[in-house]
Amino acid sequence: MRHLLWSAIILLSGCATFTNTSTSDQTDQAPTQEAQSQTPEEYPTRPFQTETLYNLLVAEIAGQRSQYDLALSYYLDEAKNTQDPYVAARASRIAQYLNEPLAAAEAADIWRENDKQNIHAHLTAANSWLKQHEVDKSITALKDALALTESISLEQIYLTGKELPKELQQPLIDGLSRIISEHPNHIRLHFTKALLLSDYGRDQEALEAMITLKKSGEMTPPHYIMLAKLYSRAGQNEATVNTLEEGWDKYTGDKTLGLLYGQALADNQQTDDALDILNSLTQTHPSDDEILISAALINAELGQYKAAEDLFLAATQTKQRDNAWYFLGQLHEQQHHTDQAIEAYKSVQEGKNLISAVTRTATLLKDSQSLASARQYLRELHSSQPNKIPRLIQIEAELVREASNLDEALALYNEAIELEPTDGNLLYGRAMVHDLKGNIEGMESDLKTILIQDPNNAITLNALGYTLADKTDRLEEAQSYIERAYILNPNDPAIIDSLGWIYFKLRDYEKAEVLLLKAYQMFKDQEVAAHLGEVLWVQNKKDQALKIWIDGLRHNPNGPTLLETLKRFNINVNHKNPQESAEDASPANQQ
Repeated sequence: MRHLLWSAIILLSGCATFTNTSTSDQTDQAPTQEAQSQTPEEYPTRPFQTETLYNLLVAEIAGQRSQYDLALSYYLDEAKNTQDPYVAARASRIAQYLNEPLAAAEAADIWRENDKQNIHAHLTAANSWLKQHEVDKSITALKDALALTESISLEQIYLTGKELPKELQQPLIDGLSRIISEHPNHIRLHFTKALLLSDYGRDQEALEAMITLKKSGEMTPPHYIMLAKLYSRAGQNEATVNTLEEGWDKYTGDKTLGLLYGQALADNQQTDDALDILNSLTQTHPSDDEILISAALINAELGQYKAAEDLFLAATQTKQRDNAWYFLGQLHEQQHHTDQAIEAYKSVQEGKNLISAVTRTATLLKDSQSLASARQYLRELHSSQPNKIPRLIQIEAELVREASNLDEALALYNEAIELEPTDGNLLYGRAMVHDLKGNIEGMESDLKTILIQDPNNAITLNALGYTLADKTDRLEEAQSYIERAYILNPNDPAIIDSLGWIYFKLRDYEKAEVLLLKAYQMFKDQEVAAHLGEVLWVQNKKDQALKIWIDGLRHNPNGPTLLETLKRFNINVNHKNPQESAEDASPANQQ
């Protein structure tokens, strides 16, 4: 549960990141006649030529009939012909709804050119040109809006800007910096720049922007939260705590600040202070589900299990009841209270944690009672969870597979796949059973079926490539699959291990060693240790190989691949206490 809150509690602030959101950006509703008429300013009526009046009438009727493409076409043509701001505003609104940024930008330019005092027109143009990747035009329109008033929302600029391709990110930052030089005390500009820099992976620059913001004006709770998060990422724990303390002192009623402050104090081993903050929050908000669950998680992290249990139980009476039961199950399991954990997990009825709760219940039943008890529980759920039957069968199949009953596991996967023939998770699970049974053809067929549906599935590409490399002589084909997986996910240690293993099979030991060492540094897995040690051994780097193997046993004394490798090389290491036998396993004793 540790550090859950930095990734989860911050969501409690919701849309508080930006305030005073402009109504001109509300494009989530269909532009009915009423919605279309809600232009930012009331324009006086004016006479139109007969042809123009006819075209506008066609556009209105098209809008009423939800033929928005046709309505946009007529409105945009007449906006260009008449240069009328009212017509241009309507055209821009419809284009935004249809996600046609070029049309929206062109219409907004006509709108703002003919109504230079209209803030909405400038902001619409700024956001639409940014969506069109025209950064300079966007910055120009934004400057025109700020020249009228500094009380504008930049939320849409941020939301669009964070999705820009890499080559346009710096031009946007430069443009915002130029505007900031003209409006040095504009807090929202500083904040937008900091948020974008953080999203672009430039946390140090984002931190500098937030420090400048703090010097420039009034800090709000989202500003304190952002500054603290950046300090935390930089490893500046004291600055993190101090920032949240300052924010909490200023905005004592802000629950997100309070929860993050409590988490920061807990991380900083200031247990009593953290508990004081949490008690204050739960007393002030005794029925707030988010506070109850978040406070319970921090209490659990601090080892205050009774307090955590009470808070989780209180949260089971709120709309977050299923999450509360799930976390309570984890808490009981952490304390080895198996029966209580099972009851808590069984109380989860729906939501994102349902399948995980079912899996944990079945596993605990298998471990504490019997496999038959676990399977009976899963089968009984079929009536209450009919939409989850294929997934329930898969959980049962995995338990049976773990019990080494491969034939029955395969039969269960077949049963599930009959219900969901294209389910990738089921096909992958059956492929793994085929692999264990030595049925390479069956495994390959299932994995290739997944790739037909999802050709960029890196996990499946890696599994197929590794199995072909390890168990067939189709090395070039195996290499192609693994390299595709590596391109898709170059930082996955399992994929790096597979790529190193294929190079070993191809006798390119130097490349193999580099890759396998990188994989092992990222992930101390027994299979990676086995592979790396073997590559070192065949290069006569036996001392290094033994160190890796012994280290692998230290992390996983019963690792099957590692034990098989040691047996194959006739290395006698006490896998229950590898350190004691390290000397006996030296190369001098292996001659």
